[in-house]
Amino acid sequence: MRAPNVEVRSCGDSPHPSIFLLLNLPFGMTGGYITVVVPYLVTRAGLPVLMAASIVAIGLAPKAGKFFWAPLADIGLTLKKWYVIGAATASGMLLLQGLMPLTRTTVPFVAAALFIAELGSSLLSPSLGALMAEAMPDNLKGQAAGWYQLGGKVGAGAGGGIGLWLAVHATPAAPGLVLGLACLGCITGLRFLHEPERHLSAYALDRVKQIARELWQLLKSREGLVVAALAVSPIGISGVDNFWSGIAREWGVSAGTIVLVTGFGRAAIAGAGCLLAGWWADRADRRVVYLATGAFLAAAGIALALTPHVPGVFVVGTLTQKLFIGMSDAALSALILAVIGRSAAATKYTVLAALGNIGELYMTVTSGWIHDRWSTAIMLIVESVAALLCIGVAAVVLKRISAEAEPGHRKKVTTGT
Repeated sequence: MRAPNVEVRSCGDSPHPSIFLLLNLPFGMTGGYITVVVPYLVTRAGLPVLMAASIVAIGLAPKAGKFFWAPLADIGLTLKKWYVIGAATASGMLLLQGLMPLTRTTVPFVAAALFIAELGSSLLSPSLGALMAEAMPDNLKGQAAGWYQLGGKVGAGAGGGIGLWLAVHATPAAPGLVLGLACLGCITGLRFLHEPERHLSAYALDRVKQIARELWQLLKSREGLVVAALAVSPIGISGVDNFWSGIAREWGVSAGTIVLVTGFGRAAIAGAGCLLAGWWADRADRRVVYLATGAFLAAAGIALALTPHVPGVFVVGTLTQKLFIGMSDAALSALILAVIGRSAAATKYTVLAALGNIGELYMTVTSGWIHDRWSTAIMLIVESVAALLCIGVAAVVLKRISAEAEPGHRKKVTTGT
């Protein structure tokens, strides 16, 4: 049975693409709060680093499950309603968990609230993606995507930087209160964005079946399997990046420096890394770019482990690491875009991107456990060696795949040319 189509009426005047910066701020702020502010508050309350890492991993878990609800935006309700639901959920949970005192007894409730907050923010991506596709003209979609990505980076910097500053200089409840209200305020940006009227087919189930079939075809293909395997591997991932604020004191770093490095500084550096890797991926084999950026990150981790633990090394090392993390993120996104095609692209992209978040989760918990069991240096070395081993295996597999391919008949799915 042929899948039913969705009729969309084009809109007239379009807003400036920068509106997507405002609308995507809640997604970044929620993640920045979880990865920067929460570890600081947990360790300041006298709880172990492993507990901080576990709370962060639980809070970030919905990122790995976005593919379950990503198709909802195309099945029912308006895109704006899905955005409001997500932003309001994130706002409410940040406010609620901020009011809870951090003790061993309340940790499960705090972790659950952060999980729900991240669940709400994960609803923003499919709705905003569809709004960019439907509400913006073709000649502005590239700019809209750029502002959208910038919103996530700025939001992460604000959630981590401003949130940590408030945690240091105000009360533990202040970060959740301020960031929660900010998430709620971003909903006003929808007033400046016109959502085209959509006439959804009565046979939405057929559309779901078609999406499932196309997704299965992708995942069972050789190209899809390779990208999926790379996405779930520890390549291009640093678990400690999610709780630097909890162990920065080992380098003798002041609270002000932590705010700068783990907040605004890392957002700016990560943004630069994304732009650099995106430019590179359009001019080379995207598989090579991804493996190379992962190797750069592993080298930075080893350097941090072997160099003296002094404030200057922490600043340079962590920012360098964040540059390579940004490059790896962009390289993986480019690689995913190269294999998903155009049909059912939103669902296929979300699924493969969600697989990438799985590695972040298990590396965060593993790194926290290694830190508490042995030391920071061993933690960094284990992270790096694990990535380098996977890079070596991937290089051998990709070389064999290239050798098996017939000259002149290989699909050009891995380059931007």
